Amino acid sequence: MLSKRTLRYFIVFGITFYILLCVLHFASGRPLWLDENSLLDNLKTLSPHQIFGPLKHEQGFPRLYLAGVQALSGPFDYSVYSLRVLPLLFMLSAFFLWLRIYKKEEGTGIGYLVFILSWCGSHFMTYYSAELKQYSADVFVAALFTIFILDQRDLLKRRKLDPLLTAKCLFLPALISISYAGYFFVLLPLYNFLLGAKDNRRNAFYACIYLISVLLFVSVSYGFDVKYTQAAAGMRAYWNDYYISISSFPAFLQSLSEGFRNLFARWFLEVKLVRRIMTIFLPFAVYAIISLGTGQIKKDRGLILSLRTITPFLIIALALAGILKIYPFTGARVTIFIAGFIFYAIIKGIEIFKERFFRVYVALLSVYVITLCSTSLYLLRRYLIML
Repeated sequence: MLSKRTLRYFIVFGITFYILLCVLHFASGRPLWLDENSLLDNLKTLSPHQIFGPLKHEQGFPRLYLAGVQALSGPFDYSVYSLRVLPLLFMLSAFFLWLRIYKKEEGTGIGYLVFILSWCGSHFMTYYSAELKQYSADVFVAALFTIFILDQRDLLKRRKLDPLLTAKCLFLPALISISYAGYFFVLLPLYNFLLGAKDNRRNAFYACIYLISVLLFVSVSYGFDVKYTQAAAGMRAYWNDYYISISSFPAFLQSLSEGFRNLFARWFLEVKLVRRIMTIFLPFAVYAIISLGTGQIKKDRGLILSLRTITPFLIIALALAGILKIYPFTGARVTIFIAGFIFYAIIKGIEIFKERFFRVYVALLSVYVITLCSTSLYLLRRYLIML
């Protein structure tokens, strides 16, 4: 394969290329589209106090985040760049957080490079870095929660009171104020603290602190944000076809299978050929999630402390939310927070052939990488044309 030095050069190039794609898209200053214009009308006509209430045009947007956009863009007369700078910063920050996550879990081998290329070849991970929507913040918040959960491997063992950890327990749940996706993660640290209390009583203290913070921020988030978003009938009607149907068993299977395909194959380029190619990796990724996840949770004695266990938990939670019509399961952009976990699963799915069927591993890896390089070059051309 590649030498360490060559691999390092490719990694640096891949990181630089992803940043370039996001910056080019941001620099294009493309005109606002329907949803962005609807949000702009809210920003211009609602006071900072009114932002924390029902939004016009049936819009749903985390209110604290929207208030930040208003405060930042108002002095610049709501220019397109001022409206989109926070989404750009959130996505780039999320990208670097995810590099840290993957490095912590898997190191900096060939998989690390392929993970970077997955971001470069993803339309969703570049396009939504420069759009006035909350989706890049979803990726950022998911990454922050994931880093904390991975750090709990060591945090759960600490016997002495840690003021910094106490502060994190107090403020981490506040992330749900800038991202609805945070609700999928917010109880995982609490679960780990509670389960870890049997071996270390100090974790019961952190669990109490964390639970108090969760209850506080959920109450605030619901009272000033979520209840108004849930009441937006037009939004619920729009997403109705993106939930998992339970009207009949065939409808259930169809919506579930469609959702799974979207979760694993839609991130890259919404072109039939690309989606068909990426669907090839779906069964291998699912197998990796199941096999690695069951083995890891046994190893961790029920704790969820790894990408191997967070990933299946999120997919199951997202499916249940889709069945209960709480959150769209097949919505792509509203599930973008799970993309990093899916990239990881695809890579692990390819790697299951590495030891015993090396030629199959090389063939699958080559198809995946070539497809990623092709889609990333297409995106580069597209964003250059938009300038």
